[in-house]
Amino acid sequence: MSLVVFTDPRTASTYTWEVNPTADNEHPLMKPRTIERTSKTGNVGAVHQQGDDGPLIIDWMVTVTSPAMELALWQWYVLCKSQTIYVTDWQGEEYEGQIIYLSRERKAGATPYAIYEVQIEVYRLISGILATAGVTA
Repeated sequence: MSLVVFTDPRTASTYTWEVNPTADNEHPLMKPRTIERTSKTGNVGAVHQQGDDGPLIIDWMVTVTSPAMELALWQWYVLCKSQTIYVTDWQGEEYEGQIIYLSRERKAGATPYAIYEVQIEVYRLISGILATAGVTA
């Protein structure tokens, strides 16, 4: 198993996470679709109108024990204000998107640490199961 990697497509610089989200800390990946149903018109039946698919959001929780990783997460968050990044997950699936949410919950104790939630809105699927299946972001 590999670690999560962020890549800046503009400069090709990368950051490899020190730890991955744990199995119970990846929120379900959802790709919502809106379908509106209206009342019957004539004798045709209900009318269904399908909207665009909703955004694909990656939502990870990760335990951060290193100030270096904490700093890197915030630096990549700042970078995403002006551009997209590539994200490669631990299974090698690659996405292009932006970090849209970053939260920190610090935990005090003998060994302080923080729980970070990282949400990435995916704009393009580069490789992996979803890309192969033809899912669009």
